[in-house]
Amino acid sequence: MIIAYGIGGRVVASFYRITILMITLTESVIIQISSIDLGLTTVSDVNSIKQRYTINFRGSVRVRATSLPDVVLMDDPNNLQDNVRDIAVLAQQDEASAVKLDAMLARNGALPEETSIMLMLGFCAMAMLVGVVPAF
Repeated sequence: MIIAYGIGGRVVASFYRITILMITLTESVIIQISSIDLGLTTVSDVNSIKQRYTINFRGSVRVRATSLPDVVLMDDPNNLQDNVRDIAVLAQQDEASAVKLDAMLARNGALPEETSIMLMLGFCAMAMLVGVVPAF
């Protein structure tokens, strides 16, 4: 049996249908946005750690580069030993950061660009130990 609704009944029924559709759509969008937010948070956390290690490398290299002329031109043996000790401490910090960064990249996987940069950094570090200046 078909019930004949008047205009008011059809308007109310349409209102409820549209309201239920909006609620369903809103829930769906909230679920999708939550998953996107979780993915971006993970990416952001990983990238912030990479940036921290990179900043440590850059700062250490800069400080060592400015300390090296001081070591070469220094006359006082006490200050010379202090500067050499500072350079050695910075080198140890670089090594610690490199180990942590390598472990993180091995665990999370590295992009091809990151792999090539890490290889270049490793080559530069070996060249510095040997005393050769790499030409790129």
